[in-house]
This record gives sequence, structure tokens and C-alpha cells, in this order.
Amino acid sequence: MYYVGIDYHLEIAVVCITDEHGKEWKLVELPATPEGMDVLINIMKGKKYRVLGEAFTFSIDLHNYLIGRGITSDLVRPTDLVAITKCNKKTDKHDSRTIAWYLRLMDKGEIDLTPSLILRDEQRVFRDLCRLREDVADNLSVISQRMRSHMRINSEYLPVEIFGDRPDLGTKRVQQFIITEFGDDFTLQELLRQQAFYVERGKAIEKELEKCQYDTKAVELLMTIPGIGKLSAMELMSMIVDIKRFPDADSMRSYFGMAPRVRDSGETIHHGRITKQGDPMMRKILERAVSSHMRWCKESKISKMYNSVKTRSAGGVAMMAAANKLLDIIHSVLVNQRPFYS
Repeated sequence: MYYVGIDYHLEIAVVCITDEHGKEWKLVELPATPEGMDVLINIMKGKKYRVLGEAFTFSIDLHNYLIGRGITSDLVRPTDLVAITKCNKKTDKHDSRTIAWYLRLMDKGEIDLTPSLILRDEQRVFRDLCRLREDVADNLSVISQRMRSHMRINSEYLPVEIFGDRPDLGTKRVQQFIITEFGDDFTLQELLRQQAFYVERGKAIEKELEKCQYDTKAVELLMTIPGIGKLSAMELMSMIVDIKRFPDADSMRSYFGMAPRVRDSGETIHHGRITKQGDPMMRKILERAVSSHMRWCKESKISKMYNSVKTRSAGGVAMMAAANKLLDIIHSVLVNQRPFYS
């Protein structure tokens, strides 16, 4: 068995090949193109080998190309390659050697590295659309905040007796009032037009999402949890992909960067802030779901968790504690294939 460590870059890929004893066999620079990967395949012709690289923008397409050619290739997060990230003498050749060294140890079961899940075909399209929909939601949130701030500064008030204390600026009724009463405020009207644009883009993306292949049963199960609508459920499944990847809730918590950092000093164990190593989109979806859940379920375990932690910690800490509680529920619902019951 040969172990191929690749340090991918925009234009080149530095390749280190070691044998089963860890002895370096070849160290070459290849173009970071499919043709460059073909050169590697030709070098390794007739040999049994595995490939490992860091997961980031310039590696995914070449990794997928190798997979398509029948090569055993994996990518891991750069933060998992501690010997590289903490090295003071960082060079491309050093990195490729270290990756090959990690791959050999991983293959022999001497270290535990979890390969990154690289989506392909329909799964990638589904996640890309979910991410695009999340971007639209973020833009709508920013515009709404700007509108509220602008109206307050300019003393442009919505009647409480008609719209309540905190009206939704996205409803047609509120928008029509703003157009009629504050039509001479160009800035406010422009914000309304921007809001309408993103609303339409969101609807277009949602139509595309409905055409995608996704785990319908899992989405329906998640929708039984208060605070999780269909779009949020779809976005969650675009992140989770397959619940079988996570043997327990703690593994899912760790994967999405929601587990606390742990420092062991002698007999004392210190728990710090969450690692934030996973995809931030997952945490955003969970936080939004928690906020929605607490509006409707003020006495639920999630709401009680939030309120309990908030009495002694900052709001952000309380939110993350509640999000972790929600993650436990999500894992349980999907693993047991049973609807949520409060």
C-alpha cells in the first residue's frame, strides 16, 4: 500500500508518496487540474494506494475527479491536521509529507481522522440552493432592521392599534401603509423595493428546492418539532445529509462545532467556548429555529434551558445551550424515526 498526501493549491498540487513503512518514494509538483491528476494516476499505475488532502475550495473538484476515476480519495478539515496548522516551518513540501504521514497512520488505525463529507450531484445542488436561500433570508433580515431604524430616526411610526407593538414589515398590509403614508421618503421606499426583490428571489429558490431530491420522511419528522418549518427542515437535512453519519448527538455536536473546547490540566478539566469548527450555516438555522420555538412553546425544555442559562450567562451562551438541546431532539427524532412529542 502506498500513501499519497496532496497539498492542493490554486495552480499546483504538491504530491508526496510514501510506502507502507512511511518511507518517501516520490515528491512531485503537478498542475492542479484533471490533467495533473491523470499524471498522478499514471505514476501510480499498477500500485495499490490511497489519497488524502485538505478540504477547501481548490481541492474539492480534483478530489471528485479522482473519485470518478475510481481512486480512493479523502479530504479532511485543515483544523484536523494539527501537525500542519501548528508548524512554524510551513512549506508545501512539508505539508504534503505530513498529510501522507497522517494518511498512513489513519489507514493503520493509529489515529482517528474523520473524512469530510464531499457532496456530489443532487446532494450538492440541494445544499447550494439551501445556502442561497439562507443568504436571501439574511439580506431580508438586514433590510428589515434598516427599515425599522430608519423609520424610528425619522419619526415614521406605524399605528400600534392597527399593527401591534412589533409589526412584520414583510406583510402587504404594512407595506401598503408605508407606501401611502411615507411615499415621499425615497430611502424608505427604496428599502421596500429591495425587500420585494429578495422576497421574489426567495420564492424562485424555493420552487427550485421543491424540484430537488431530498429525504422527504426526514423533513416531515423535523417539521413535528415546534419552530421548524419546511424550509428550515430542508436546510437542516442539507447539512445533516444522513443521520447514520452520527452515532450519537455528541458526534453531531462536535461535527458542527457546537461542542465546547476542553482543556485537561492535571486533574482539572476546563470547558470553554464552542469550537465553531463546523459549517456556521447549521448554527444559524438552529438559532433561528430556537427563537421561533420559544415564541410558541414558552414552557418547553428548550425554553426552560434558555431561561435557566440566561440567568447566569450572556444571551449568546444561553442561545447556544438551547440550540444544543434542540440538536439532541433532532438527533433523537431522526434516529428513532418517530415524530416529536413534547
